[in-house]
Amino acid sequence: MTPRSHQRRRKIIPLALVGVLASASVPNAVAATTEVEPNELEIAGAALSRHAATQGMVLLENSDSALPLARTGNVAVFGVGSYVTVKGGTGSGSVNNRYTVNVLTGLEDAGYLLTTSPGYSTPMRAAADAAVSGTTGIFGGVDYAGAEVALTPETVLPTAPTDTALFVIARNSGEFNDRRSGKGDYQLNDIERANIALLGKTYAKVIVVLNTGGIMDTSWYSAINAASEDPAGGQPLDALLLMSQAGQESGHALVDVLTGDVAPSGKLTDTWASSYTYYPASQTFASNDGDSLHEAYTEGLYVGYRYFDSMYEKLAKNPDDVVRYPFGFGLSYTTFDIRAGKVEADSDTVTVRAKVTNTGTSAGAEVVQVYVSAPQKGLDKPYQELEGFAKTDVLDPGQSQEVTIEFKLAELASYSESRASWVLEGGDYIIRVGNSSRSTHVATKLNVSSTVITERLSNQLDGATFDELTSNPANFYSYEGEATEIAAAQTVNLNAASVKTVNNASDRAQRIQVPTTSPLYPIDGTLVSSTTALIDPAQTDWSGSGAPYVAKEGEKIKHVQTDPGATLYDVAKGELTMEQFVAGLSNEQLANIVEGAGTTGSTLMLATGSGGYTTSRYENLGIPGLGLQDGPAGLRLTQSSTSRGVTTYQWATAFPIGTMLAQTFDPDLITEVGEAIGKEMAEYGTTLWLAPSLNIHRDPLNGRNFEYYSEDPFVSGIASVATTLGIQKTPGRGVAIKHYAANNQETTRTTSDSQISERTLREIYLKGFEMSVKGAAPMSVMTSYNYVNGTYAAANYDLIEDVLRGEWGFEGLVMTDWGAGPRAGAPAVMYAGNDLIMPGNNPTEVVTAVQKLNVDIDGSGLPVYISRTTASNGRTSYTWQWGSFSPSATGTETVSTVVNSTSDLTALKSQFVDVDVINNETVTAHPGFASVDAAYTEVTTLLGGSALTAAQRAAITVTDVVRQDPADTASPVVSYTVNVRGGYPARGVAMRLGDLQRSAVNILTVISQSAPFEQLAETQGVDGISVAPYADQFDLTRFLDSQVGEPTTEPTPKPTPTPTPTPKPTQSATPWTPSAPYTIPGTHQINGRTWLTTCSRYSQTERCRTEIWASTVARDASGRFSMKQGWAFNNQTYLPYMTRAQWAKNPLGHAGEWRATDGRQWRTECDTAATGRGACRSYTMTTVYKATPKAGGGYTFSQQNEWVFNNIVMFRR
Repeated sequence: MTPRSHQRRRKIIPLALVGVLASASVPNAVAATTEVEPNELEIAGAALSRHAATQGMVLLENSDSALPLARTGNVAVFGVGSYVTVKGGTGSGSVNNRYTVNVLTGLEDAGYLLTTSPGYSTPMRAAADAAVSGTTGIFGGVDYAGAEVALTPETVLPTAPTDTALFVIARNSGEFNDRRSGKGDYQLNDIERANIALLGKTYAKVIVVLNTGGIMDTSWYSAINAASEDPAGGQPLDALLLMSQAGQESGHALVDVLTGDVAPSGKLTDTWASSYTYYPASQTFASNDGDSLHEAYTEGLYVGYRYFDSMYEKLAKNPDDVVRYPFGFGLSYTTFDIRAGKVEADSDTVTVRAKVTNTGTSAGAEVVQVYVSAPQKGLDKPYQELEGFAKTDVLDPGQSQEVTIEFKLAELASYSESRASWVLEGGDYIIRVGNSSRSTHVATKLNVSSTVITERLSNQLDGATFDELTSNPANFYSYEGEATEIAAAQTVNLNAASVKTVNNASDRAQRIQVPTTSPLYPIDGTLVSSTTALIDPAQTDWSGSGAPYVAKEGEKIKHVQTDPGATLYDVAKGELTMEQFVAGLSNEQLANIVEGAGTTGSTLMLATGSGGYTTSRYENLGIPGLGLQDGPAGLRLTQSSTSRGVTTYQWATAFPIGTMLAQTFDPDLITEVGEAIGKEMAEYGTTLWLAPSLNIHRDPLNGRNFEYYSEDPFVSGIASVATTLGIQKTPGRGVAIKHYAANNQETTRTTSDSQISERTLREIYLKGFEMSVKGAAPMSVMTSYNYVNGTYAAANYDLIEDVLRGEWGFEGLVMTDWGAGPRAGAPAVMYAGNDLIMPGNNPTEVVTAVQKLNVDIDGSGLPVYISRTTASNGRTSYTWQWGSFSPSATGTETVSTVVNSTSDLTALKSQFVDVDVINNETVTAHPGFASVDAAYTEVTTLLGGSALTAAQRAAITVTDVVRQDPADTASPVVSYTVNVRGGYPARGVAMRLGDLQRSAVNILTVISQSAPFEQLAETQGVDGISVAPYADQFDLTRFLDSQVGEPTTEPTPKPTPTPTPTPKPTQSATPWTPSAPYTIPGTHQINGRTWLTTCSRYSQTERCRTEIWASTVARDASGRFSMKQGWAFNNQTYLPYMTRAQWAKNPLGHAGEWRATDGRQWRTECDTAATGRGACRSYTMTTVYKATPKAGGGYTFSQQNEWVFNNIVMFRR
């Protein structure tokens, strides 16, 4: 994606924060600060979070221009979400930010008077507080709907006059749990629905706000409107706004949009159906069918709008009732005209141009979307697919802007399993341009002369073989005039012979045959990959075995010369190859490198509360530890901590959720957010951000959909690319795109099997990851918990080695999700190319997998252990040194140890590790035992507690207990025997040294390009080490190149048609003659100026509004002045169809001063020289901005409050 040719016009709202202090600079690493006040980075992050939130809100309904609200006045606010506004989802995607602005605060800060009855607000707040306080930890969910309080005819009334009510519906979800389709989650509960209905009957204007991270039922909106009327006889509900989950500035951002300070321009990234049951996976998703362990993706390609558009005619008796809000939909406060322009195509790129004109009366931005319908022959294909989009600048009324959208021709291809290739089939590709999936028009036909293969691959993914859903063009969505548009469309011809076929088939296929008795057979069957072990030619005693290393099946040995004094700095300087360096590392060193670790040994300042770390044990070798931080709505850090008497703070920004960022349809803005997070990573000392998350919204009930972008892989891929590019602009910082792959439910995410065809995987569930790798070069990829077609994703060689690395060319590191490694086992994980096991802390599992080691027995007779106590959660865990031995009560081998007076009870190997709140580790050796009895006491205590698993405890028995006084059971024990039963792998060890070394190479390559590597070098006085932005070394693919031209204004303003009042008001008894410009509708040229007057019925008279084409001065919220040209309000004239007596109760009809309900001051004068006899003129006190030309050019701006003419009332005589 290329930068725009100019800056998009934005309104940034600065935060009212005081006491700003810049954070202190640390030469080698900047981490937590001791300053409690916000620094410049935090303030900038908050402002950007607020702006991004305004761009992602989606206006779903807006009857009679209910929005925007007047900028001041009274408003009654209801709904739990107004008080406990949800900034984002729960789990690892949560952010520990300094504050979250709720909706109530946002309105109050904007100057609104809240008129909600305390009879409602007081119990609602108490219930909400109780609901929130009842949750614990980052994974706790809050029942927001359950905290709602029923309104009564008394408590619904405002405490001060207002005709406007706001109701905020809150929902949340997160890690470990999927949502529910019933009331209180996907649907409103009874109290919520009744409250909204009552508000509609009580207030003339009711706006409902959805504070939710995903789709929910909205059928109630039309049902309530059909069931009753508001006090004025209109519909009860007037506007529906998807606020989403907008980050820490939620309340402020919402008010920016409600008032029109920022016009809504967000678009849906999902299809909102009228019922959950319409979604294709709804019957079988998670536990809906009673089987959450098997997820058969039988809908195939037909996810989201692909499904609703392609199955349109068969979904319901009235197909139009199925989709309430289509993919890509979103209203504005203004209107736009989109006209498709020239379309061009060559062998690489398709270019679509369009002109967007603001045809309304207020400023706004629009998103132009390009969809393509492929020829319906050969492979089954959906009705249409999104291929590109562009967001305009903020356009004033009458302004136009040209947009150019370029996308790759190859993206029109479909994957053919029979050919193992991406195939561009011959025929007409219908290119459609519009502003949603259900609002497009045909721009052109792109005719590909014949079928051509764009990319050759090989089938890798053991795709499921069940029958998938297919489409029939007879059921496709259509609209009136579509066939005529297609027939009349110009054809752009493309000779298929010009299209180049590339061969990207993986060269890492598994071709080595092994017997069923092989230790590799349980990993991936009879065919395994080849690998290379790096061995020094002088080696004769590999890892203390007494013999040279012997290659395992599928393994070759490559001799490389090592240097015992080598460091990673030597590799970075080109003085040593990475292979030479890795060949010189021991098994233990390799194991620690591929296993996550604590911060033991680190001299760098790493972020407190990181999700995990890589090892810091080998700083002497130039290998720093890296901090890995949860995301994707910002950095989830510990807010404050005290260690060694010093309190430090880490205030990270909570940005809008992933779905909301995608709803901006603005890759440049998403990149800007990513860049801001990258700066915070540098500030607090974290290297890898565990984000972005780009799994597909397969079903609305997925608990983590808020983290993910869309139902559409192209939108997901573009958003991920934009985020990654932004983060990785900061040198030495990177991302871990996740969860690779097909992680689409939370109910049994660690054990469920996603069963998907090869084509569906490639076109829907892998596409965004492919775009991310090729378009942004992420530093790392995180695999998911689930199985994919029967194989754990973390141990899926096809996904990782063949597709990710072999086909897409990924060169970073691959890590497991937290705890996923042990489920598959270290040998399988390393074999598959999953380099880093997180959170790790068990290098022994790797060492014993690559080399047979005996169980290490300590002086007590039990295996050696490491006891780790973590201050942040108070938990103590144990790691036991079993070696290659597997404890089992039914094992065939027994290791027996007699402990008596001859035993050495002082030199024990076990250790105690204490981890403080900022992850400093203190290691203490076991003090040993003063007596056999003391040793016996520890053994029985450990066997009786939770230090060992049930299976481990069952494998250990204590026998032959001898007491000092055999007759006294209370006398000290002087001898006992510990028996550990189990066995060693019958097949032998399963991990190949080459696989382990390959993973270490991948990890160390990333580390050598990380910021901590440069910082460690500086700390250690090593010259010549610097790191650059990670992606700078790669040639990246541009999947979308959207450009916008400069806004232009039509030279001749178009007059607005004048409605004719019916019936016509009573004519004035005294004849009067209409005069231009105030009382004659239309456009007028007077004294060289252009005037526009429109007239409409008002009560029993007619009101004419006059505007003038002029240069005006505006001032944004940051205090900046600017000039623009456009229509400016001049005055309103009420024609003489009502008598003075009929105007008597209206302050516009008699002299005097008054203050309106919105707080504005007014003055009316009647029958004066200015008004003439039989008329009144009204003025309002207004802040006026003026521009005075300067002698040397430019303007001097000023402002002052003064009376400004607003309207005139003419009386009937």
